[in-house]
Amino acid sequence: MRQEDSLEQYERRESNIGRFDSYTEYEETGIQYLERIPADLNIVQLKRACKYIKTGSTPSTSKDEYYENEEVPWYGPESISEDLIVGNPSKWISKTALEKGAAPRFEDDSVLITIIGNVGKVAYLDKEGSANQQIRQLKFDPEILDNKYATYQLKAFEPIFDSLAPVTTLPILGKKAIDYFEM
Repeated sequence: MRQEDSLEQYERRESNIGRFDSYTEYEETGIQYLERIPADLNIVQLKRACKYIKTGSTPSTSKDEYYENEEVPWYGPESISEDLIVGNPSKWISKTALEKGAAPRFEDDSVLITIIGNVGKVAYLDKEGSANQQIRQLKFDPEILDNKYATYQLKAFEPIFDSLAPVTTLPILGKKAIDYFEM
């Protein structure tokens, strides 16, 4: 028992020892941010693990029909915070905006990532919606990776995404940086 531990902390820690099997073999990945992983795990590029990757867009504000019925949540970067689940939408748009291709339909059970400005922020999309061009949607192939698990994993990589964006006037996390990111 450590001197700074209370009896309760010690007992809790001791009860968890051996509860989870540890990996016996690890391999070097050659990737700076991953270093070593368990030997029986695979590294995959995001574009190979996803069914598709979409970028949001902004429906023309000169077309009232895209905004007159507030039916579809439309997310902006401010909708993605430290929380796991995407926050409140920036606006609401009409289904007409989706039907006419003015904004993409983002399926529920997918991952959103900011790609312009405050880049690399990640959130889980738990209901259908859409987003502006500062957000990219990743829909993982469930045979490869669960979308909610991917959100947890990608949230851990948020500082790395930020470092991948070249800084000019406004940081932009480009398509290749997302597509070829390995995890």
